[in-house]
Amino acid sequence: MLPLHLQPQSHVPLYIQLRDQLRALVHAGDLRPGDRIPASRELATMLGVHRTTVANAYAELESEGLIQGHVGRGTF
Repeated sequence: MLPLHLQPQSHVPLYIQLRDQLRALVHAGDLRPGDRIPASRELATMLGVHRTTVANAYAELESEGLIQGHVGRGTF
């Protein structure tokens, strides 16, 4: 499981917190190319947030070229 800790009371939106933590894992080498990350629905359930929160974070990371989503195969 990924070491992710969101702070709902923070003034920083949850999707930004998630994006930043996932980005840090990529830059630290904890997430490498080809590593599969949880589907947005699965991660949302694990974190207790709405799926849109995770989808927004994933979309930003994908636009930065840090992850790639493949319909039916997952996000890497």
